[in-house]
Amino acid sequence: MQSDPTKIAILIDVENVPVEHIKKSLEQIKTLGLIKSIRAYADWSTISATTKTKWTQLVNHYAIETIQHFKNAQKNSSDFSLIIDAMDLLYSKEFACFCIISSDSDFQQLAIRIRQDGVQVYGYGEEKTPKIYQIACNKFTVLKSQVAPQKTDQTKKATPKQLKDKNIALTLIQSACTQCESKDGWIYLGTLAKTIKGIEERFSTKDYGHATLSKLLKACPTHFELDNRNSNVRLLKY
Repeated sequence: MQSDPTKIAILIDVENVPVEHIKKSLEQIKTLGLIKSIRAYADWSTISATTKTKWTQLVNHYAIETIQHFKNAQKNSSDFSLIIDAMDLLYSKEFACFCIISSDSDFQQLAIRIRQDGVQVYGYGEEKTPKIYQIACNKFTVLKSQVAPQKTDQTKKATPKQLKDKNIALTLIQSACTQCESKDGWIYLGTLAKTIKGIEERFSTKDYGHATLSKLLKACPTHFELDNRNSNVRLLKY
């Protein structure tokens, strides 16, 4: 003889779970037993037209009872209504399982109270749902958004970075050389780099196609001369 299926009540906090998660949640809950009641709580007058259209489809398909609560001075009026209804359903002794779809920790105490009567509580919410509420449920399912992977063309080459006019760098370096002028005409490369940064903080040799300042200077042999005799101290002649 088959035992009676588990009777389930589903309570949805509309304003604290994206509509995109509802269908998947309800399909999962259907595998737990017999759904006898589904109620969705919100100030439906504030729901956007696009979201309301999606909800209308869900309401018709799953026979969801919508509960209206206008927002007023009492910010959590919808939450309170959900809690009161949950207690009424609990006292009816008809349900062996409550499924609360919400990411709001306000339902922690409700989950604890229902469990005290030996009734199962299954929670469904986003990753941001506070742990205190998740732990209060017998089982909590994290609802994750399904992001479709972007298709990439493996044969498509990356667009090369647009390089700046090298003449801009030449003018800047020559100006820095003037400020670092020494008696013998040689300038310590590190000093030159520091001076350039002092003139133009955002200066980067990579903007001109070279990884380092020395490589940029080597690419301009008619303007600059590098002395490589000392590998630690490199001098620039202008």
